[in-house]
Amino acid sequence: MQLKKNNQQPTTESTNNMNPKLKPILLLCALSASALNVFAQNLVVTSNTTVSGTHYENRGTTAALTNTGAWTFTGSDLTLTGTGDSGSGQDGARFTGGGTLNLSSGTINANRNGIYLGNTSAATVKDTTITTTGSAGRGITVSQQSNATVTDATISTHGNNAAGFYTTGTSTLTVKGGTVTTAGSTAYGIYATQQSTAAVTDAVISTDNSDATGIYVNGTSILTVNGGTITTTGSSAQGIYVSQQATGTATDVTISTHGNSSNGLFVNAASTLTVNGGTITTTGSTARGIYVNQQATATVTDITILTHSYNSNGITAANSSTLTLNGGDIVTAGGASSGITVSYASTAQVSALAVETSGYQAHGLRVYYGGVDAESASTGIFDQVQVLTHGDGSHGAMIGGGTTTTYSHAEFTDSTIITEGS
Repeated sequence: MQLKKNNQQPTTESTNNMNPKLKPILLLCALSASALNVFAQNLVVTSNTTVSGTHYENRGTTAALTNTGAWTFTGSDLTLTGTGDSGSGQDGARFTGGGTLNLSSGTINANRNGIYLGNTSAATVKDTTITTTGSAGRGITVSQQSNATVTDATISTHGNNAAGFYTTGTSTLTVKGGTVTTAGSTAYGIYATQQSTAAVTDAVISTDNSDATGIYVNGTSILTVNGGTITTTGSSAQGIYVSQQATGTATDVTISTHGNSSNGLFVNAASTLTVNGGTITTTGSTARGIYVNQQATATVTDITILTHSYNSNGITAANSSTLTLNGGDIVTAGGASSGITVSYASTAQVSALAVETSGYQAHGLRVYYGGVDAESASTGIFDQVQVLTHGDGSHGAMIGGGTTTTYSHAEFTDSTIITEGS
């Protein structure tokens, strides 16, 4: 066929008569041109909706999937992309009107919230992968009396001040299985605040930067953790941190921290934590297994604690706090790392415990810096406690210390203390 010199399109007859080898090429070009004009669209839910195998993407400042009413949206095998520069366009899914999200086998990529729930909205999420990249990015936010149940999700955040899960405003979060990883500083695996409730079962949580705590709960919120593992690698990155009159229960949780000043469990500011079983390991300096501080209360049963560095006590109770411990083992390897210290008018009642220390001036038990009278003394009551110290200058039990005007008190029954250092 001879090429035409003008812009006239070939006629049907001329097309049919052209070389058959050219037809697939022209057809491929036509399909490619059509594909260039296909873009994922956002979806605004206006009725009960069920969708499968679709990709939704933010449009400007509107989230990829939006529900401002009480509608129920059910989706499977969906991809949601919220990578806008501002507003809700940074969110994958945003439900703010009391609606319900049922999502399974989804993939969400967002700058800010993978899923945001507000104003009594609800979500059930299963087998879904959520990735956030921006500062203060959150895998799932549950706020304003909303609730979410999340099963076997994979959540990762990459920005600073981020959280895998964030629940606030008397909301409820239930996590079953799955993994949470954070890469930024001051980034939490789970953050519960403002009278919220978080229940976590068999989750794997890891953080990889400074001030990045595994689970943080405050503001009279309630935390329950059963099983699972928590690992932090940065400095000042606590395993579980319960503060500001919050309440927590941890059962059979495995916690390891690897940064300086990174406590396994930190109970602070008139909060309460109950611990049943589990293992705590710390490798950084000034990284206690359990730290109970500022009028806080900890009740611990059958715990195993191992600390490996300098000034890392197995358990510290300080500043008018209360510790009750029944059963378990505490082993410390660093210098100045006592098994248990009780100070500044705190009280500890300990039974059926084995303590072993190996560092220099690493005392088995220490009770000191009490108040100015007997009623405000630092107090340790020890029953059936076995203490073994190996390091030089390491007392089996050291009672008192500080100034001569402070009171400390200790009682021992059916206990054994052995020291091997000089």
